Amino acid sequence: MTKPVLAGLPDDVYHDHNQHGHFGIHSLLNLERYGPRYWAMDFFGRFKAEKEKNHLSIGKVCHMITLEGEEKALKEVAFIPETYKAWDKWTKIKAKEQGIGRDNLPEGWRIDEKGFIHEPVKKPWNLNADYCSQWDDSKREQGLTPVTVNDWKMAHLMNHAVINSPVVNEYRCFAPGAPELTVRDVYRARSGSLAIQMRADWMIGGVEPEKWTGITDLKTIDNINNAKRDVQKWGYFRQAAHYIWLAHRICGKWLPFRFVFVEKSPQHRVLVLECSSLAIETAIEMNVALYEKAAVLLAEHIPAQTKAEHWPNGEPEDLQIWSLPDYMARDATDF
Repeated sequence: MTKPVLAGLPDDVYHDHNQHGHFGIHSLLNLERYGPRYWAMDFFGRFKAEKEKNHLSIGKVCHMITLEGEEKALKEVAFIPETYKAWDKWTKIKAKEQGIGRDNLPEGWRIDEKGFIHEPVKKPWNLNADYCSQWDDSKREQGLTPVTVNDWKMAHLMNHAVINSPVVNEYRCFAPGAPELTVRDVYRARSGSLAIQMRADWMIGGVEPEKWTGITDLKTIDNINNAKRDVQKWGYFRQAAHYIWLAHRICGKWLPFRFVFVEKSPQHRVLVLECSSLAIETAIEMNVALYEKAAVLLAEHIPAQTKAEHWPNGEPEDLQIWSLPDYMARDATDF
């Protein structure tokens, strides 16, 4: 039987649905947003993982430093060079004008089989260049996160802002606990079952469920003024409900869940946010309906070995009607 609580589970293992068969809330939300076919193609590994963009790497490094400490974080990053060695190919006319040829080639230069001279030059780091792309791939294959020195310094400042935030400390968001804690369970649906999981950025109380007292999720953001919008836009309130509900199934307690948002650019402002009880209760109902839908789909298509591209795509079968939301459904003269 799979252990319900796992500490230190690597990213690639946590997200490999084919290996362990468990689904996190963000994967399940893809079923709701994009339909069963997209969801199936996702968990069958039909989509190639994209390289992290620089702004995502900053967030990841901030997580490393804040949750695991600088010493461990240093072992998990690879610092990106500012430049790389490239070759500037000279025309034969230029070489003749400069009086450089095979017999007096400067040290470190080279000449190809067609007689063209190549001068070694340093160019700004560019992931579109073969050398830079190959370097990036090799570091990621080693389990390292490529990061620039400037981004590392920026992540440090973000971490400093978080740990020194009066609100973070007032609510003891990072009281003694365990980082990156994976929690798993099996939801028994009316038709079939669904293996679900979550990974808490910070589980206050540590690894043992009976000692859990709260959950903290660290988010990096461009502007904290957009945090409340992002909670709805990116389904963060559904994530909070999933974590609270799943933790309750394991420890028997309804734990407080708080987001800690920190800006990626100066001034690195910090915002601590908690979803209302009504929001969580509503989101739990929405999530449970989603678990049921996922369980039914798996029970129907997995035993039948239905190919991912043959799963239903979730498009509406009838004409769709759009209407004004309730808060706008008033007489025009009321505005």
